[in-house]
Amino acid sequence: MTEWYVPSGSPSTGSSASSAVIRAEFDAIRDDIANKLPSLSVGALPLFVNAGCTALEATNIATAQTRLGIVVSNELNGLANLNAVGLIARTGNGAYASRTLTGPAAGIAVSRGQK
Repeated sequence: MTEWYVPSGSPSTGSSASSAVIRAEFDAIRDDIANKLPSLSVGALPLFVNAGCTALEATNIATAQTRLGIVVSNELNGLANLNAVGLIARTGNGAYASRTLTGPAAGIAVSRGQK
């Protein structure tokens, strides 16, 4: 496995510490670690260790669910994808739509709908 950081030997043992040399060493450590991480963008999380255990991989939610063995309900996905306000009507398996209820001035009678 590639090391995260390869020491430069600077400053050498027993030498006086120079601020510029120490800062340069910390910069090298930061750069070496940054080069090992994947580029991340919005929505790129979560992260997984790759199959060879040598790097991190950014993935999307669907891939993460598959890798973790999470079975997501069509019903929950349908509700999660609904971007509306008001009443919700189930229009099919995992499908939902927003509905509006408009009634006459006299009002609407609502029953419990039990048989």
